[in-house]
Amino acid sequence: MALLGVHEDTEYLPEYGTVVVRDDWPAREESLPEHENALLGELATEALAGTIATAGDGWLHGHAGDPYQSVRLEAHDTEPPSAGDAWEDVVETPFHSRSGAVALGLLTGGTDDGTLELGARGSFRARVSRRAADEGEEGDVWLVQFWPAPARQEPPRWLRRGRPALSGTGRERYVWAASDLASVAAWSDPARTEGLVGRLLLPEAELPALLEHAVARRLVAVDGETVTALPRRPPEPAPPAVWTPPRHETEPVSTPGGPPAAGMVAADGTVVVWRDGEPVPLGKAEGRHCYTAWETPAGIAVFTTAGPGTLVRWDGEPERLPADLGSHPVRSADGRLVAGTETHVGRRSWDQVHVVDLADGSVASLPRQDELGTRVHGIHGGAVFYTRLGESFRWVPGERPEPLPVQFVQLDALSGAAVIVDGGELAVLTPGCARLRLPQGEPVQLVPGGELVHTCRYAPPALETIEPGSGARTAIALPEGTQTSTSVPTGPVWEDRHTALFTAEGLRAVRGFSGLVRCHVPTGALEHVPLPSSLGYRPFLVRPVLDRES
Repeated sequence: MALLGVHEDTEYLPEYGTVVVRDDWPAREESLPEHENALLGELATEALAGTIATAGDGWLHGHAGDPYQSVRLEAHDTEPPSAGDAWEDVVETPFHSRSGAVALGLLTGGTDDGTLELGARGSFRARVSRRAADEGEEGDVWLVQFWPAPARQEPPRWLRRGRPALSGTGRERYVWAASDLASVAAWSDPARTEGLVGRLLLPEAELPALLEHAVARRLVAVDGETVTALPRRPPEPAPPAVWTPPRHETEPVSTPGGPPAAGMVAADGTVVVWRDGEPVPLGKAEGRHCYTAWETPAGIAVFTTAGPGTLVRWDGEPERLPADLGSHPVRSADGRLVAGTETHVGRRSWDQVHVVDLADGSVASLPRQDELGTRVHGIHGGAVFYTRLGESFRWVPGERPEPLPVQFVQLDALSGAAVIVDGGELAVLTPGCARLRLPQGEPVQLVPGGELVHTCRYAPPALETIEPGSGARTAIALPEGTQTSTSVPTGPVWEDRHTALFTAEGLRAVRGFSGLVRCHVPTGALEHVPLPSSLGYRPFLVRPVLDRES
């Protein structure tokens, strides 16, 4: 008997109150076909996670509630010893793995980083044990143990209950136990009413009402002594859309344009740059969920939604960045310095500001701060500007942070101009310390150089620039299908002080291809740039270095 592997997350945050373990597909290029019993598919029935946990073909759901949970997954080569008295609730259930590896995930889909190798693909037994966390800690502690088992094995069995299987009043008291019943029926295909009380650990007098409730909720059908799980009902067809977004009276004219100045990141994390007018793969970023990318003198820095990003050097070598800068980092105008906020969300949340010098790889960090509340705005003149819980600071690495007299919202790395909160309203603070009012209630962002702000319109698509103080506006119509959301990763980037570049997947319906739209603000001239299909679904732009003279 051997323990094959362990994966543990002491601060797992359930989505919709459900601990989710599912097959980890990236861990395997090959997989088994779906289980022959379609009722074992994830969400194949309308049953919930049950009183403790239920499982099926590539998934296991645990009934957790909303607080943080401590979850430990174990893979064994044979059945481990039975759970000790420390565990309040214990259930054993069949589990089928098509990939041979599992990971924690979210109910709405996907898996987290960190995989548990099960040692094989196919049929397993899973023992789920649960107890309350120690005093002063949130949620519950979970132990989920997997070991190989025959394809034909007994259906789920509840071995211990420290909490009532039936709770609440009226029909609601049967909701979670009815899902236990549906799981037994799905694995038995069908189940017999004889022995259900012992298998579910329920009071015998409650079984008739439980069966009645499960039938009323269309979880099972009962025919004499036989209980059959029922598939989920198909969703009602959505009514046809009746809203038609407004369009330009005349479609804006654009001319063919050159490739993006700094390149793009493909759907699989490959950094692509253009050389002699042709796209060339430079290298591939490590990790999942690439989110934004910056051009730097050392290479292309790609950041993810979890963990440190990757610097893909100009020779193609990927190098893990020495600090986690989060998914919304900032960069100096010359591209040498990058800074951001590392965040840890959990029972004891904290954040910490780091700045990385890409010339030598050195890292400077502020002390870790309890709880979340720090946002980095930009780097200018070698200083990092950030706001912590409503108070803004200027920090030169190696010195103490200097409090600022106003609250910063944005910072332009080229000029040092900033959007600030002035008397409860937004204004631009110029390098000469003038305060220029901004239109209120509009999502505006600084244009590089700090002399203008811009906002993007959705229907019909347009780029609008605004002069702070005077409020003078210039609107430039963009082709239909241009992506005008300013959120990363697919939001627009500025190639220089005058030129904005937009992704435009919707151009396929209008002009027969997906690509980019380039807008030259002083003249309003537009260019269209087709993209190769090898970039995959929703590639995003690399943000160019703005100060190329440094």
